[in-house]
Amino acid sequence: PSVKGILPFTEDARDDVVLGTVYFGKQYPSPLLTGKASVQGYGGRGMQFSALIGSGLGFYIAREDGTAAVKTFTWTPKTEAGSIDLTVSHPVLNWGADEPVRRYVSPGDAVLGPFGGDWFDAAQIYRKWAITAPWSRKGPIHQRDDYPQWLAKAPYFTLGYLGNETKIQTEIDKHDFYDIPISVLHAYDHFPQRHQDDGYPEYFPPKLGFDNFRRMVKELQAKGMMVVPYVDGKLWDQDTESYRTKNGLRATRTQQDGKPRVTRKYAGQVMSAMCPGTELWQQTMLEVSKELVDPDRLGVAGVYYDYLTVHINDCFNKTHGHAIAGGDSANKAIREFYSLMRTELKKLNPDVMICGEDWSEWSIDLLDTSLEYGYGDTSAPLMQAVYHGYALVYGTGMYMTPPAM
Repeated sequence: PSVKGILPFTEDARDDVVLGTVYFGKQYPSPLLTGKASVQGYGGRGMQFSALIGSGLGFYIAREDGTAAVKTFTWTPKTEAGSIDLTVSHPVLNWGADEPVRRYVSPGDAVLGPFGGDWFDAAQIYRKWAITAPWSRKGPIHQRDDYPQWLAKAPYFTLGYLGNETKIQTEIDKHDFYDIPISVLHAYDHFPQRHQDDGYPEYFPPKLGFDNFRRMVKELQAKGMMVVPYVDGKLWDQDTESYRTKNGLRATRTQQDGKPRVTRKYAGQVMSAMCPGTELWQQTMLEVSKELVDPDRLGVAGVYYDYLTVHINDCFNKTHGHAIAGGDSANKAIREFYSLMRTELKKLNPDVMICGEDWSEWSIDLLDTSLEYGYGDTSAPLMQAVYHGYALVYGTGMYMTPPAM
């Protein structure tokens, strides 16, 4: 949709705000005050609505799109006219294929119009649809049979390091200091590589050795410290033996120029960004995850997948079997990845916790929780207003300085 000539609600727009629903939520000054467009991308993070609000009045816009296809909300100031234009744009599904897309219908309904109230009222309009969306159909957390109820009752999450006895004791001391029955230990430093970001996905043997790691996990979880190790859900180090023997190149996410997407950010290592929709990468990560979760192997309480949920990058590889760019092509592949992990790991431990880094609304049925380091505003906690009872997110960011929108 496109709407032109939206007038301010307060004099000279001085008290008007635009709702940004990326991360936890944020109120931004009206574009008429900043002189710049307010742009909100949707794909990995956030929710599919926004609003212009002032003096108890508002103009609401949402895309009720159950596919969660990528899209962009743009509020553009027309300074001379003293008004704002609003547009929602959609990269067409399969736009990168050899044949052009000749017919396209935007998925879901466009909902827009005036309302009375503030940010919370806008959030409640969206909530009415959001809790009926495909990712909410399992119901509230307390009613779900597939949700680890120990996690719903855990009051404390901590980032912990399990590389040696001293670090392990530090985690025990933290747990004992707070004197709580159950906590989540998001665990790093458990794998043998020289650098944290090196050697993925060859996490074994654990730094402590299999027997010592298994014993440590058992002892910590008996104290109520649920061990959830870190793994990288996206990167495969090209220097590893597994990359060579499994021919990891064929499952690499491909750029539009036909070259594989790589990063050299970490310790100079060349890491391939993998396409989560490929069977090779899914099975490789499932092998790692099973080794961690299986009660007869290492027996951890859950798995934390980094670098995946909000990394909505198009893959242009025409041999992977997915649509080529646009629409929901990226999040559909990520959902397939998470769905496989959840299904197979639940067979080993029905109470296993599946966790991701960064939250997205369209993954709350597949991820039990997410760590969010993103930005937010305590004056407009939109994520909590919309998804309370349905999504559990932990982390910081509510007091951090957000980027310009």
